[in-house]
Amino acid sequence: MSRIACLAMLALVLASPLIARQSPPDEKDLWSLEDNYWRCVQSSDLERYRNLWHSDFLGWPLSNPEPVRKEHITSPTG
Repeated sequence: MSRIACLAMLALVLASPLIARQSPPDEKDLWSLEDNYWRCVQSSDLERYRNLWHSDFLGWPLSNPEPVRKEHITSPTG
């Protein structure tokens, strides 16, 4: 192999961990949403917390006897 080819291969090998560490945009967006979620929970900011959920949200919190929609997600008992 030529010297230039060896240097190019070495550069790729050394740069690959740096390239691999970069998160794709979708992953960064998801982690941002996760961070926002926990900031709202920690600060008890119920309005911001509720705004994180999709308008068609339907979930069943453990503390509720039945499923709830988005407008009730911050209610103590649904």
